[in-house]
Amino acid sequence: MKTLAVKLAALALLGSLGCATLPPGTLMHTPGNPVLASGGPYTIAVTPPRDSRPVLERQGDSPHTRFFFTLIFFWWIEKRGSWVTSDYSCSPNAMPELGQLTGAYLQRTGAFRAVVPGGPADFVLESEVMHLYGTFYEARRTVVVVNPGDKGRGADYHQSTSKVAFAPYGNAVIRYRLYDTRRGARSLVWQRTVTGSAQLPPADDSTPNLRFVVRDATVQALTAM
Repeated sequence: MKTLAVKLAALALLGSLGCATLPPGTLMHTPGNPVLASGGPYTIAVTPPRDSRPVLERQGDSPHTRFFFTLIFFWWIEKRGSWVTSDYSCSPNAMPELGQLTGAYLQRTGAFRAVVPGGPADFVLESEVMHLYGTFYEARRTVVVVNPGDKGRGADYHQSTSKVAFAPYGNAVIRYRLYDTRRGARSLVWQRTVTGSAQLPPADDSTPNLRFVVRDATVQALTAM
């Protein structure tokens, strides 16, 4: 699949937000820090997020065989479980790419004079990704019947498959911390955990839609920052 940066092309949606007023408690309207709310002439450094996701969300998962029965010419196989995206299906560079997207979003808000990926700055924004994945549950049953044939006619088989798949769902949970470094020492001035979720209708094959629910959930989380 394409990298998360490309799949999150919905970042263009953020452009439509412009410098819209954000509700109290968000980064640009931090209680006790009116200088941020007014968009002062300060710089902010955005560091790549720390990856604190569970192992399952990094390695991914798929339905497993729950029942298997066979005779000489007959197979009955049932698989049930959840498809879960992995780093490969999202992006091996998801963390630095999310850092870039966060910086791009802050740049669009106009709350800071400059947004830099690292180095000296008046403020430093650190983030920690708690969850970032797409998933859906699927139950599949496959029955195979083999006709061994007879003399002069080769064997053939008949296979039937039925499945039930639920709607794909995306989830993003990111924890942000803002530090003031203007006096030399780092001082925590704001922290917030933002969440985003997305869902699409079930489809015959919902696997390709997992990237879209991950994208939409991430965009929703960023706009809640």
